[in-house]
Amino acid sequence: MLFHATASDIDSAIMTCMKKANLPIKKLLMLGSDGPNVNNAVFKIFDHRLKSEVGEGLVNVGTCNLHIAHNAFGEGLQLDAFASIIDFLEDIDIWFRKYPSRKEDLIISSQCVDEEVVCNTLRYVSNRWLSVVPFCQRILKMYPALKQHFLVDLVGNKSDLIKTERFKCIRSALKSHLTPAYLHFLVSVGKIFDNFLRFLQSDKILIHLLYDEISNIVRKLLFRFISMESCQEKKDEDLLEIPLKSIMEKENLKYLDVGHEANKMLSSIEAAAKRCFKLDAQNFYFSVTSYLLKKLPLKNQLLKSIQVLHPVARKEPVNKIIGVVKRLTKMLSRCVQQEEMDKILDEWRICF
Repeated sequence: MLFHATASDIDSAIMTCMKKANLPIKKLLMLGSDGPNVNNAVFKIFDHRLKSEVGEGLVNVGTCNLHIAHNAFGEGLQLDAFASIIDFLEDIDIWFRKYPSRKEDLIISSQCVDEEVVCNTLRYVSNRWLSVVPFCQRILKMYPALKQHFLVDLVGNKSDLIKTERFKCIRSALKSHLTPAYLHFLVSVGKIFDNFLRFLQSDKILIHLLYDEISNIVRKLLFRFISMESCQEKKDEDLLEIPLKSIMEKENLKYLDVGHEANKMLSSIEAAAKRCFKLDAQNFYFSVTSYLLKKLPLKNQLLKSIQVLHPVARKEPVNKIIGVVKRLTKMLSRCVQQEEMDKILDEWRICF
């Protein structure tokens, strides 16, 4: 029932729980949720109810940015070039997962691969797209051993396994000089996301830093495939105005950065294949960044205003900061009593 629940079902369940706990609806300040669209509908139902009964709606800080980050990375992985890399990773996972003997054969045949790396190969989880990053790192550590095992040893031993379709797919991927470049590229981009996810998963109170982090992850990705000059120092919600496609066409891969390790791999690859890889990387950046621009709360004025709580805000002109504090107290009028607003502004003026 839970996974088929409509917004109305969830609304009814929450209201029932609140009544049983004797929690008045007027005390409800906000709703936190993950990514599914049904939760947006639930938010609208409660927001409308509160506006009707209390006069003020819910405090809106957006949905779960963890889900947005994972799904954004997934947008890139669905592109054809990267979907084939995912197929390769899944084939490797399935090949060894339930067969300890195959892991042992790999260790014996390579004579150099770390046994712990082989035995503890992380499994790729398809509904958590970023789990592909540590899996890529493990595969890269094993890569020379994998090539030896699948391209030489199994064939030389005339194993029956070489007749399987999965073996043929793995062998084809390992023969391609571009496969490790794609793996290194995913690891490089994944590190940008990893820093963002670590921030989101902290147990500290960091809401006053959230908007800046949201803006920064978009900017970091943008500067991987378009020039800083083309962005005209845009930040925050102004990032939504950047004409990405026209800039990409104009700059023609000139400012593309695929990461240090992937770039090293490209040095020995012919020009046509190198350009193909770079176009794939650019499309990955474009897909991921476009998704983030569409889904992240860059227009959320509450998150933008609450940055005033950061000590760095003290460097801003006093009148500007006081204006932001006024807006913030209005947006949080259900938390801040009218008679307290003047006191809050007085305290802020003293701080400067």
